[in-house]
Amino acid sequence: MNKLIKLIATFGGLGYSKIAPGTTGCLGAAAIYLLVRQNIILYSASLLILLLLGFAVSGRAENIFKAKDAKPIVIDDACGLLISLFLIPFSLTNFIIVFLLFRTVDIIKPFPIKRVEGLAGSLGIMADDIIAGLYCNILFRLALKIIYS
Repeated sequence: MNKLIKLIATFGGLGYSKIAPGTTGCLGAAAIYLLVRQNIILYSASLLILLLLGFAVSGRAENIFKAKDAKPIVIDDACGLLISLFLIPFSLTNFIIVFLLFRTVDIIKPFPIKRVEGLAGSLGIMADDIIAGLYCNILFRLALKIIYS
């Protein structure tokens, strides 16, 4: 069971990357995004399944790795990126901007993300990236509205 928990929490092993595991996990999510972006039902279902899996395993993975929000746990980053991109009009430019915006917000952790990250277990691991994803989605939509109005 621990192997399955680690496999899911590391997003298929991407979290073991020696260089920027969170970004590597996001690249895995980007592949999913590119595969399902044109089908809102499949996109939504993929996101929901990843969120449920993330909440189910990330707290347990934290115990297995014996570290608070251990670096190999990247399913939260994957979910955050997919939230950031949710219903954003597709273009390569939009995709790259949202990807970079999400990674920046996830690293900087503006209020209240840093505070939420301190919550125990799966909630702390998942919630900060969910909020970062929501921030990015809303910020990008506002930027589009300003640009195109």
